[in-house]
Order: sequence, then C-alpha cells, then structure tokens
Amino acid sequence: MRTQLELTVSFHVPQAAGRAALTPDAAARMREHVVLIEEVLSTIVEAGIAAGDFSADLDVTGTVRIINGLLVGSSAKRYPREALERFVPQGLGATV
Repeated sequence: MRTQLELTVSFHVPQAAGRAALTPDAAARMREHVVLIEEVLSTIVEAGIAAGDFSADLDVTGTVRIINGLLVGSSAKRYPREALERFVPQGLGATV
C-alpha cells in the first residue's frame, strides 16, 4: 500500500479526456496495467485471508477494485496518507 501511495507516475487518463482520447493500443496497454495491479493486490489479499490476517468473508475481486480505486491517481491525493494507511487494513479486517 505504501509503495502504491509513493508512486508519482500516473497511469490514468483524466476523466475529461475519457476513453475516446485513447488509441486502441494505448487502451489495451492501460488495461494490461490495471490487470497486473489487480493480480498483485489479489495475491496479497488472498494471502492475508489464508494467514488469518484479513477477514475470511472478503469478496476478493470487489475488495481489490476498492483498494485500487483508493490508492491510485488523484483519488489517493484527496485523502491524508495516514488515513488511508489505517482505513485500508481495517477494511480488510486487520488489527491496526
């Protein structure tokens, strides 16, 4: 989570630009990036569930999309970092 928050590069297209501004190749590359990040997050969440660190009843797919939405691009900059570092693990059921 901290690594994602520390990234200064943005892989996201501004909302105003929309998908219409992307070439099919650029859209495919962006989708590959999203899939890669979601795979990494899924592995982390699944390992946390298996270890008993996270709630056993988490919807992994939904949880990963929520976490990704909170930690990337301009979304992460809207909230204090300390709040995100406490909120995300608590949402997973971890003791903070």
